Amino acid sequence: MSTHTDAPTIAHSPRGAAKAVNQGVNSIYNAINDGDLPAKKNGTRTIILDSDLKEWLSSLPDYEPQIIDVKHDGSLPAGKDGGRTLNSGEALKAKVDSIPDYQSQQGGRK
Repeated sequence: MSTHTDAPTIAHSPRGAAKAVNQGVNSIYNAINDGDLPAKKNGTRTIILDSDLKEWLSSLPDYEPQIIDVKHDGSLPAGKDGGRTLNSGEALKAKVDSIPDYQSQQGGRK
C-alpha cells in the first residue's frame, strides 16, 4: 500500500522549504523577495519548486573557514589585549567577535 510519504517531493511551501534546507522561514522569504529563489503563486499560496530550491542552495557561496588567532591559553597575540590572559568568557567573546559576519549582524557591537 502506497502512502503519501512515498511520493517524491516536487514543491514546497516556504515553511517546508526552510525545513528541507535547515534555514529560517525569513531566509526563504528574503531569497524570494531578492529574486534569488523563484517562487510560484497558486491563489494566496506560495510554492517553491524542489528544483528551484536545490538550484538556489547550490548557488550559495562556499563556506570559508575563519582563522581565529587566539592562543590555547586564552590570550591574544601581543598588541591585541596588552599581553594579559583572558578568562574563558572573554576568550570566547574574542573568538566570536573576530568572525566578520557576527560583527555585522550585531551592528558592530563588541
